[in-house]
Amino acid sequence: MEERWSDVAGWAGYAVSTLGNLRGKRGGLLSLQHDKDGYRCAYIGPRKAGKMVKVHRLVVQAFVGPIPEGYCVN
Repeated sequence: MEERWSDVAGWAGYAVSTLGNLRGKRGGLLSLQHDKDGYRCAYIGPRKAGKMVKVHRLVVQAFVGPIPEGYCVN
């Protein structure tokens, strides 16, 4: 599968790929961790105003569309 990149909505300068990689403002890949449920997540944004995001949700939002309220993404 060819890796494609798309901007992360609401986070200028960040991009997510179809393979679940996350690129930061300087173009480098961000380090990913696993949460308690095993989902890959990363901290994005400015140091004190950023937040932890789940990468699989970013992939769906970037390549499928908005996730409706109350929907689960696995």
